[in-house]
Amino acid sequence: MQKVNFKIDYVLTHTAPEQLFLDAYKVLGLSRDYCPVRAMLNQLNARLTYKAWFFGHLHLDLINARQHFYWLFHDVLQLRPDGSINKVYSRTK
Repeated sequence: MQKVNFKIDYVLTHTAPEQLFLDAYKVLGLSRDYCPVRAMLNQLNARLTYKAWFFGHLHLDLINARQHFYWLFHDVLQLRPDGSINKVYSRTK
């Protein structure tokens, strides 16, 4: 990543940076736990420039387009050449 100055198009990981989990703990009523991977992703997030970050971990569908974070479980998104992201499938419970 140093060769591209930490500028990439997309990030795809199982879990998310710790900063995102702080809100999820409150909203979903989860007990907070420490995860070294999320802590490392926090550090990486501070250095990266990207269009969007996709992850699943909590098995929910939530889009925070303002911050470019996408929690995915059932939703299917289309990444378009123009940089836009469209939801093409959503399974409602």
